Amino acid sequence: MNNDKNGVILVSFDLPTTDNKARAAYRKFRKYLQSKGYSMLQESTYVKLLHHASNTPSEIRDIEKNAPKDGKIFVFPLTWAQFKKITYIRGTPFNFSLFSDEIFYI
Repeated sequence: MNNDKNGVILVSFDLPTTDNKARAAYRKFRKYLQSKGYSMLQESTYVKLLHHASNTPSEIRDIEKNAPKDGKIFVFPLTWAQFKKITYIRGTPFNFSLFSDEIFYI
């Protein structure tokens, strides 16, 4: 159930893909996010529902540990209420039904 205790982590990144080593680091980071329950919001932007917003600091530390050395990575901790207010200008809106409690507990 999505409520005020839930938090959302939005991760946006711009990683180099100029050579094989950089592309491998990009793929490894993307696969890491997917393995941890993140869903793609758009290319290079992933989102995850946290059952409790109090888990945000440990989730950010985990991302830092798995981040590639090069590139830019931004983490936006949001409340569930803030995330629900996302306004779509173009494209397909995010499928909120992907946030199933059974899948996204941490």
